[in-house]
Amino acid sequence: MQHSDSIAQVATALAAAQGEFPLIPRDRTVTVRPRARKGQDGQQYQPPAYQFSYAPLPTVLEKVRPALAKQGLALTQSVVTINDKGHEAVRTMLIHSSGEWLANETPLFTAAGDNASQAYSSGMTYARRYGVTALLCIAADDDDDAEGAGEGEQRQPVTAGRKPQGNGNGGGYGYGDGSGDGYGINRI
Repeated sequence: MQHSDSIAQVATALAAAQGEFPLIPRDRTVTVRPRARKGQDGQQYQPPAYQFSYAPLPTVLEKVRPALAKQGLALTQSVVTINDKGHEAVRTMLIHSSGEWLANETPLFTAAGDNASQAYSSGMTYARRYGVTALLCIAADDDDDAEGAGEGEQRQPVTAGRKPQGNGNGGGYGYGDGSGDGYGINRI
């Protein structure tokens, strides 16, 4: 996590706001149908589908903004380049009226596909939601007990000024360049 030199006032205000956050409804449900995979015996099998519920970004923001504003807190988000390879992230900042701030960076990943704009937008929404919920310590998803780890479409980082391309590494972990420099949701 990144922060201003002093965080005493922003931390106090965040603690007060967290105490006022209402229950955030997980009013969206997704069904995940994992891809077929090979078992230890080399035979293909289809893992069962599973569902999870989550709170979409507009719902999260609607529920937390009144408590944040009451404590002199505001959220901002922007796209930033996070390393010398040009990988992008969404920087979420929680700014207090005193000028103190807390921030995190959520890497921006997209799925390979024909519609690059739609994939970018989807990755942006995902990164924005996770940036806000992580920074505010909100549980906005069902805990799927790692059901979805490594499942679904192959994911790749968004690199500033370059169209995403397949990375061939199984997707979603690291930046697909073999360097193993995959950032977590929040860099600390």
